[in-house]
Amino acid sequence: GVHLVLHQGTAGEIYNIGTGLGHSINQLVANVGAALGCRMNVVHTPARSVDVRRNVLCIDKLTAHTGWRPRTALANGIVLVGLAGCLTAGVAGATAGIEEAAA
Repeated sequence: GVHLVLHQGTAGEIYNIGTGLGHSINQLVANVGAALGCRMNVVHTPARSVDVRRNVLCIDKLTAHTGWRPRTALANGIVLVGLAGCLTAGVAGATAGIEEAAA
């Protein structure tokens, strides 16, 4: 998706790159924890009026402009992005702490 946006997208346009499926913060945390091989330290706080239960990115414009369709499941994408980030930064491992609004 990113490669296609850079090479086939229209300058100045904004494109969403996602699965087109909704995922909760809890699902994202679970997937990141699994990718890191650790249990995430999550602090739940009361939901705010601006919080969303699921975030679904509309990928229609990206698909229309480039023909791109998602082929990587969320869990696999997190692993791939994490590996790419570690290779780019030269980092051997990572730790994370995430606070989230209660779903």
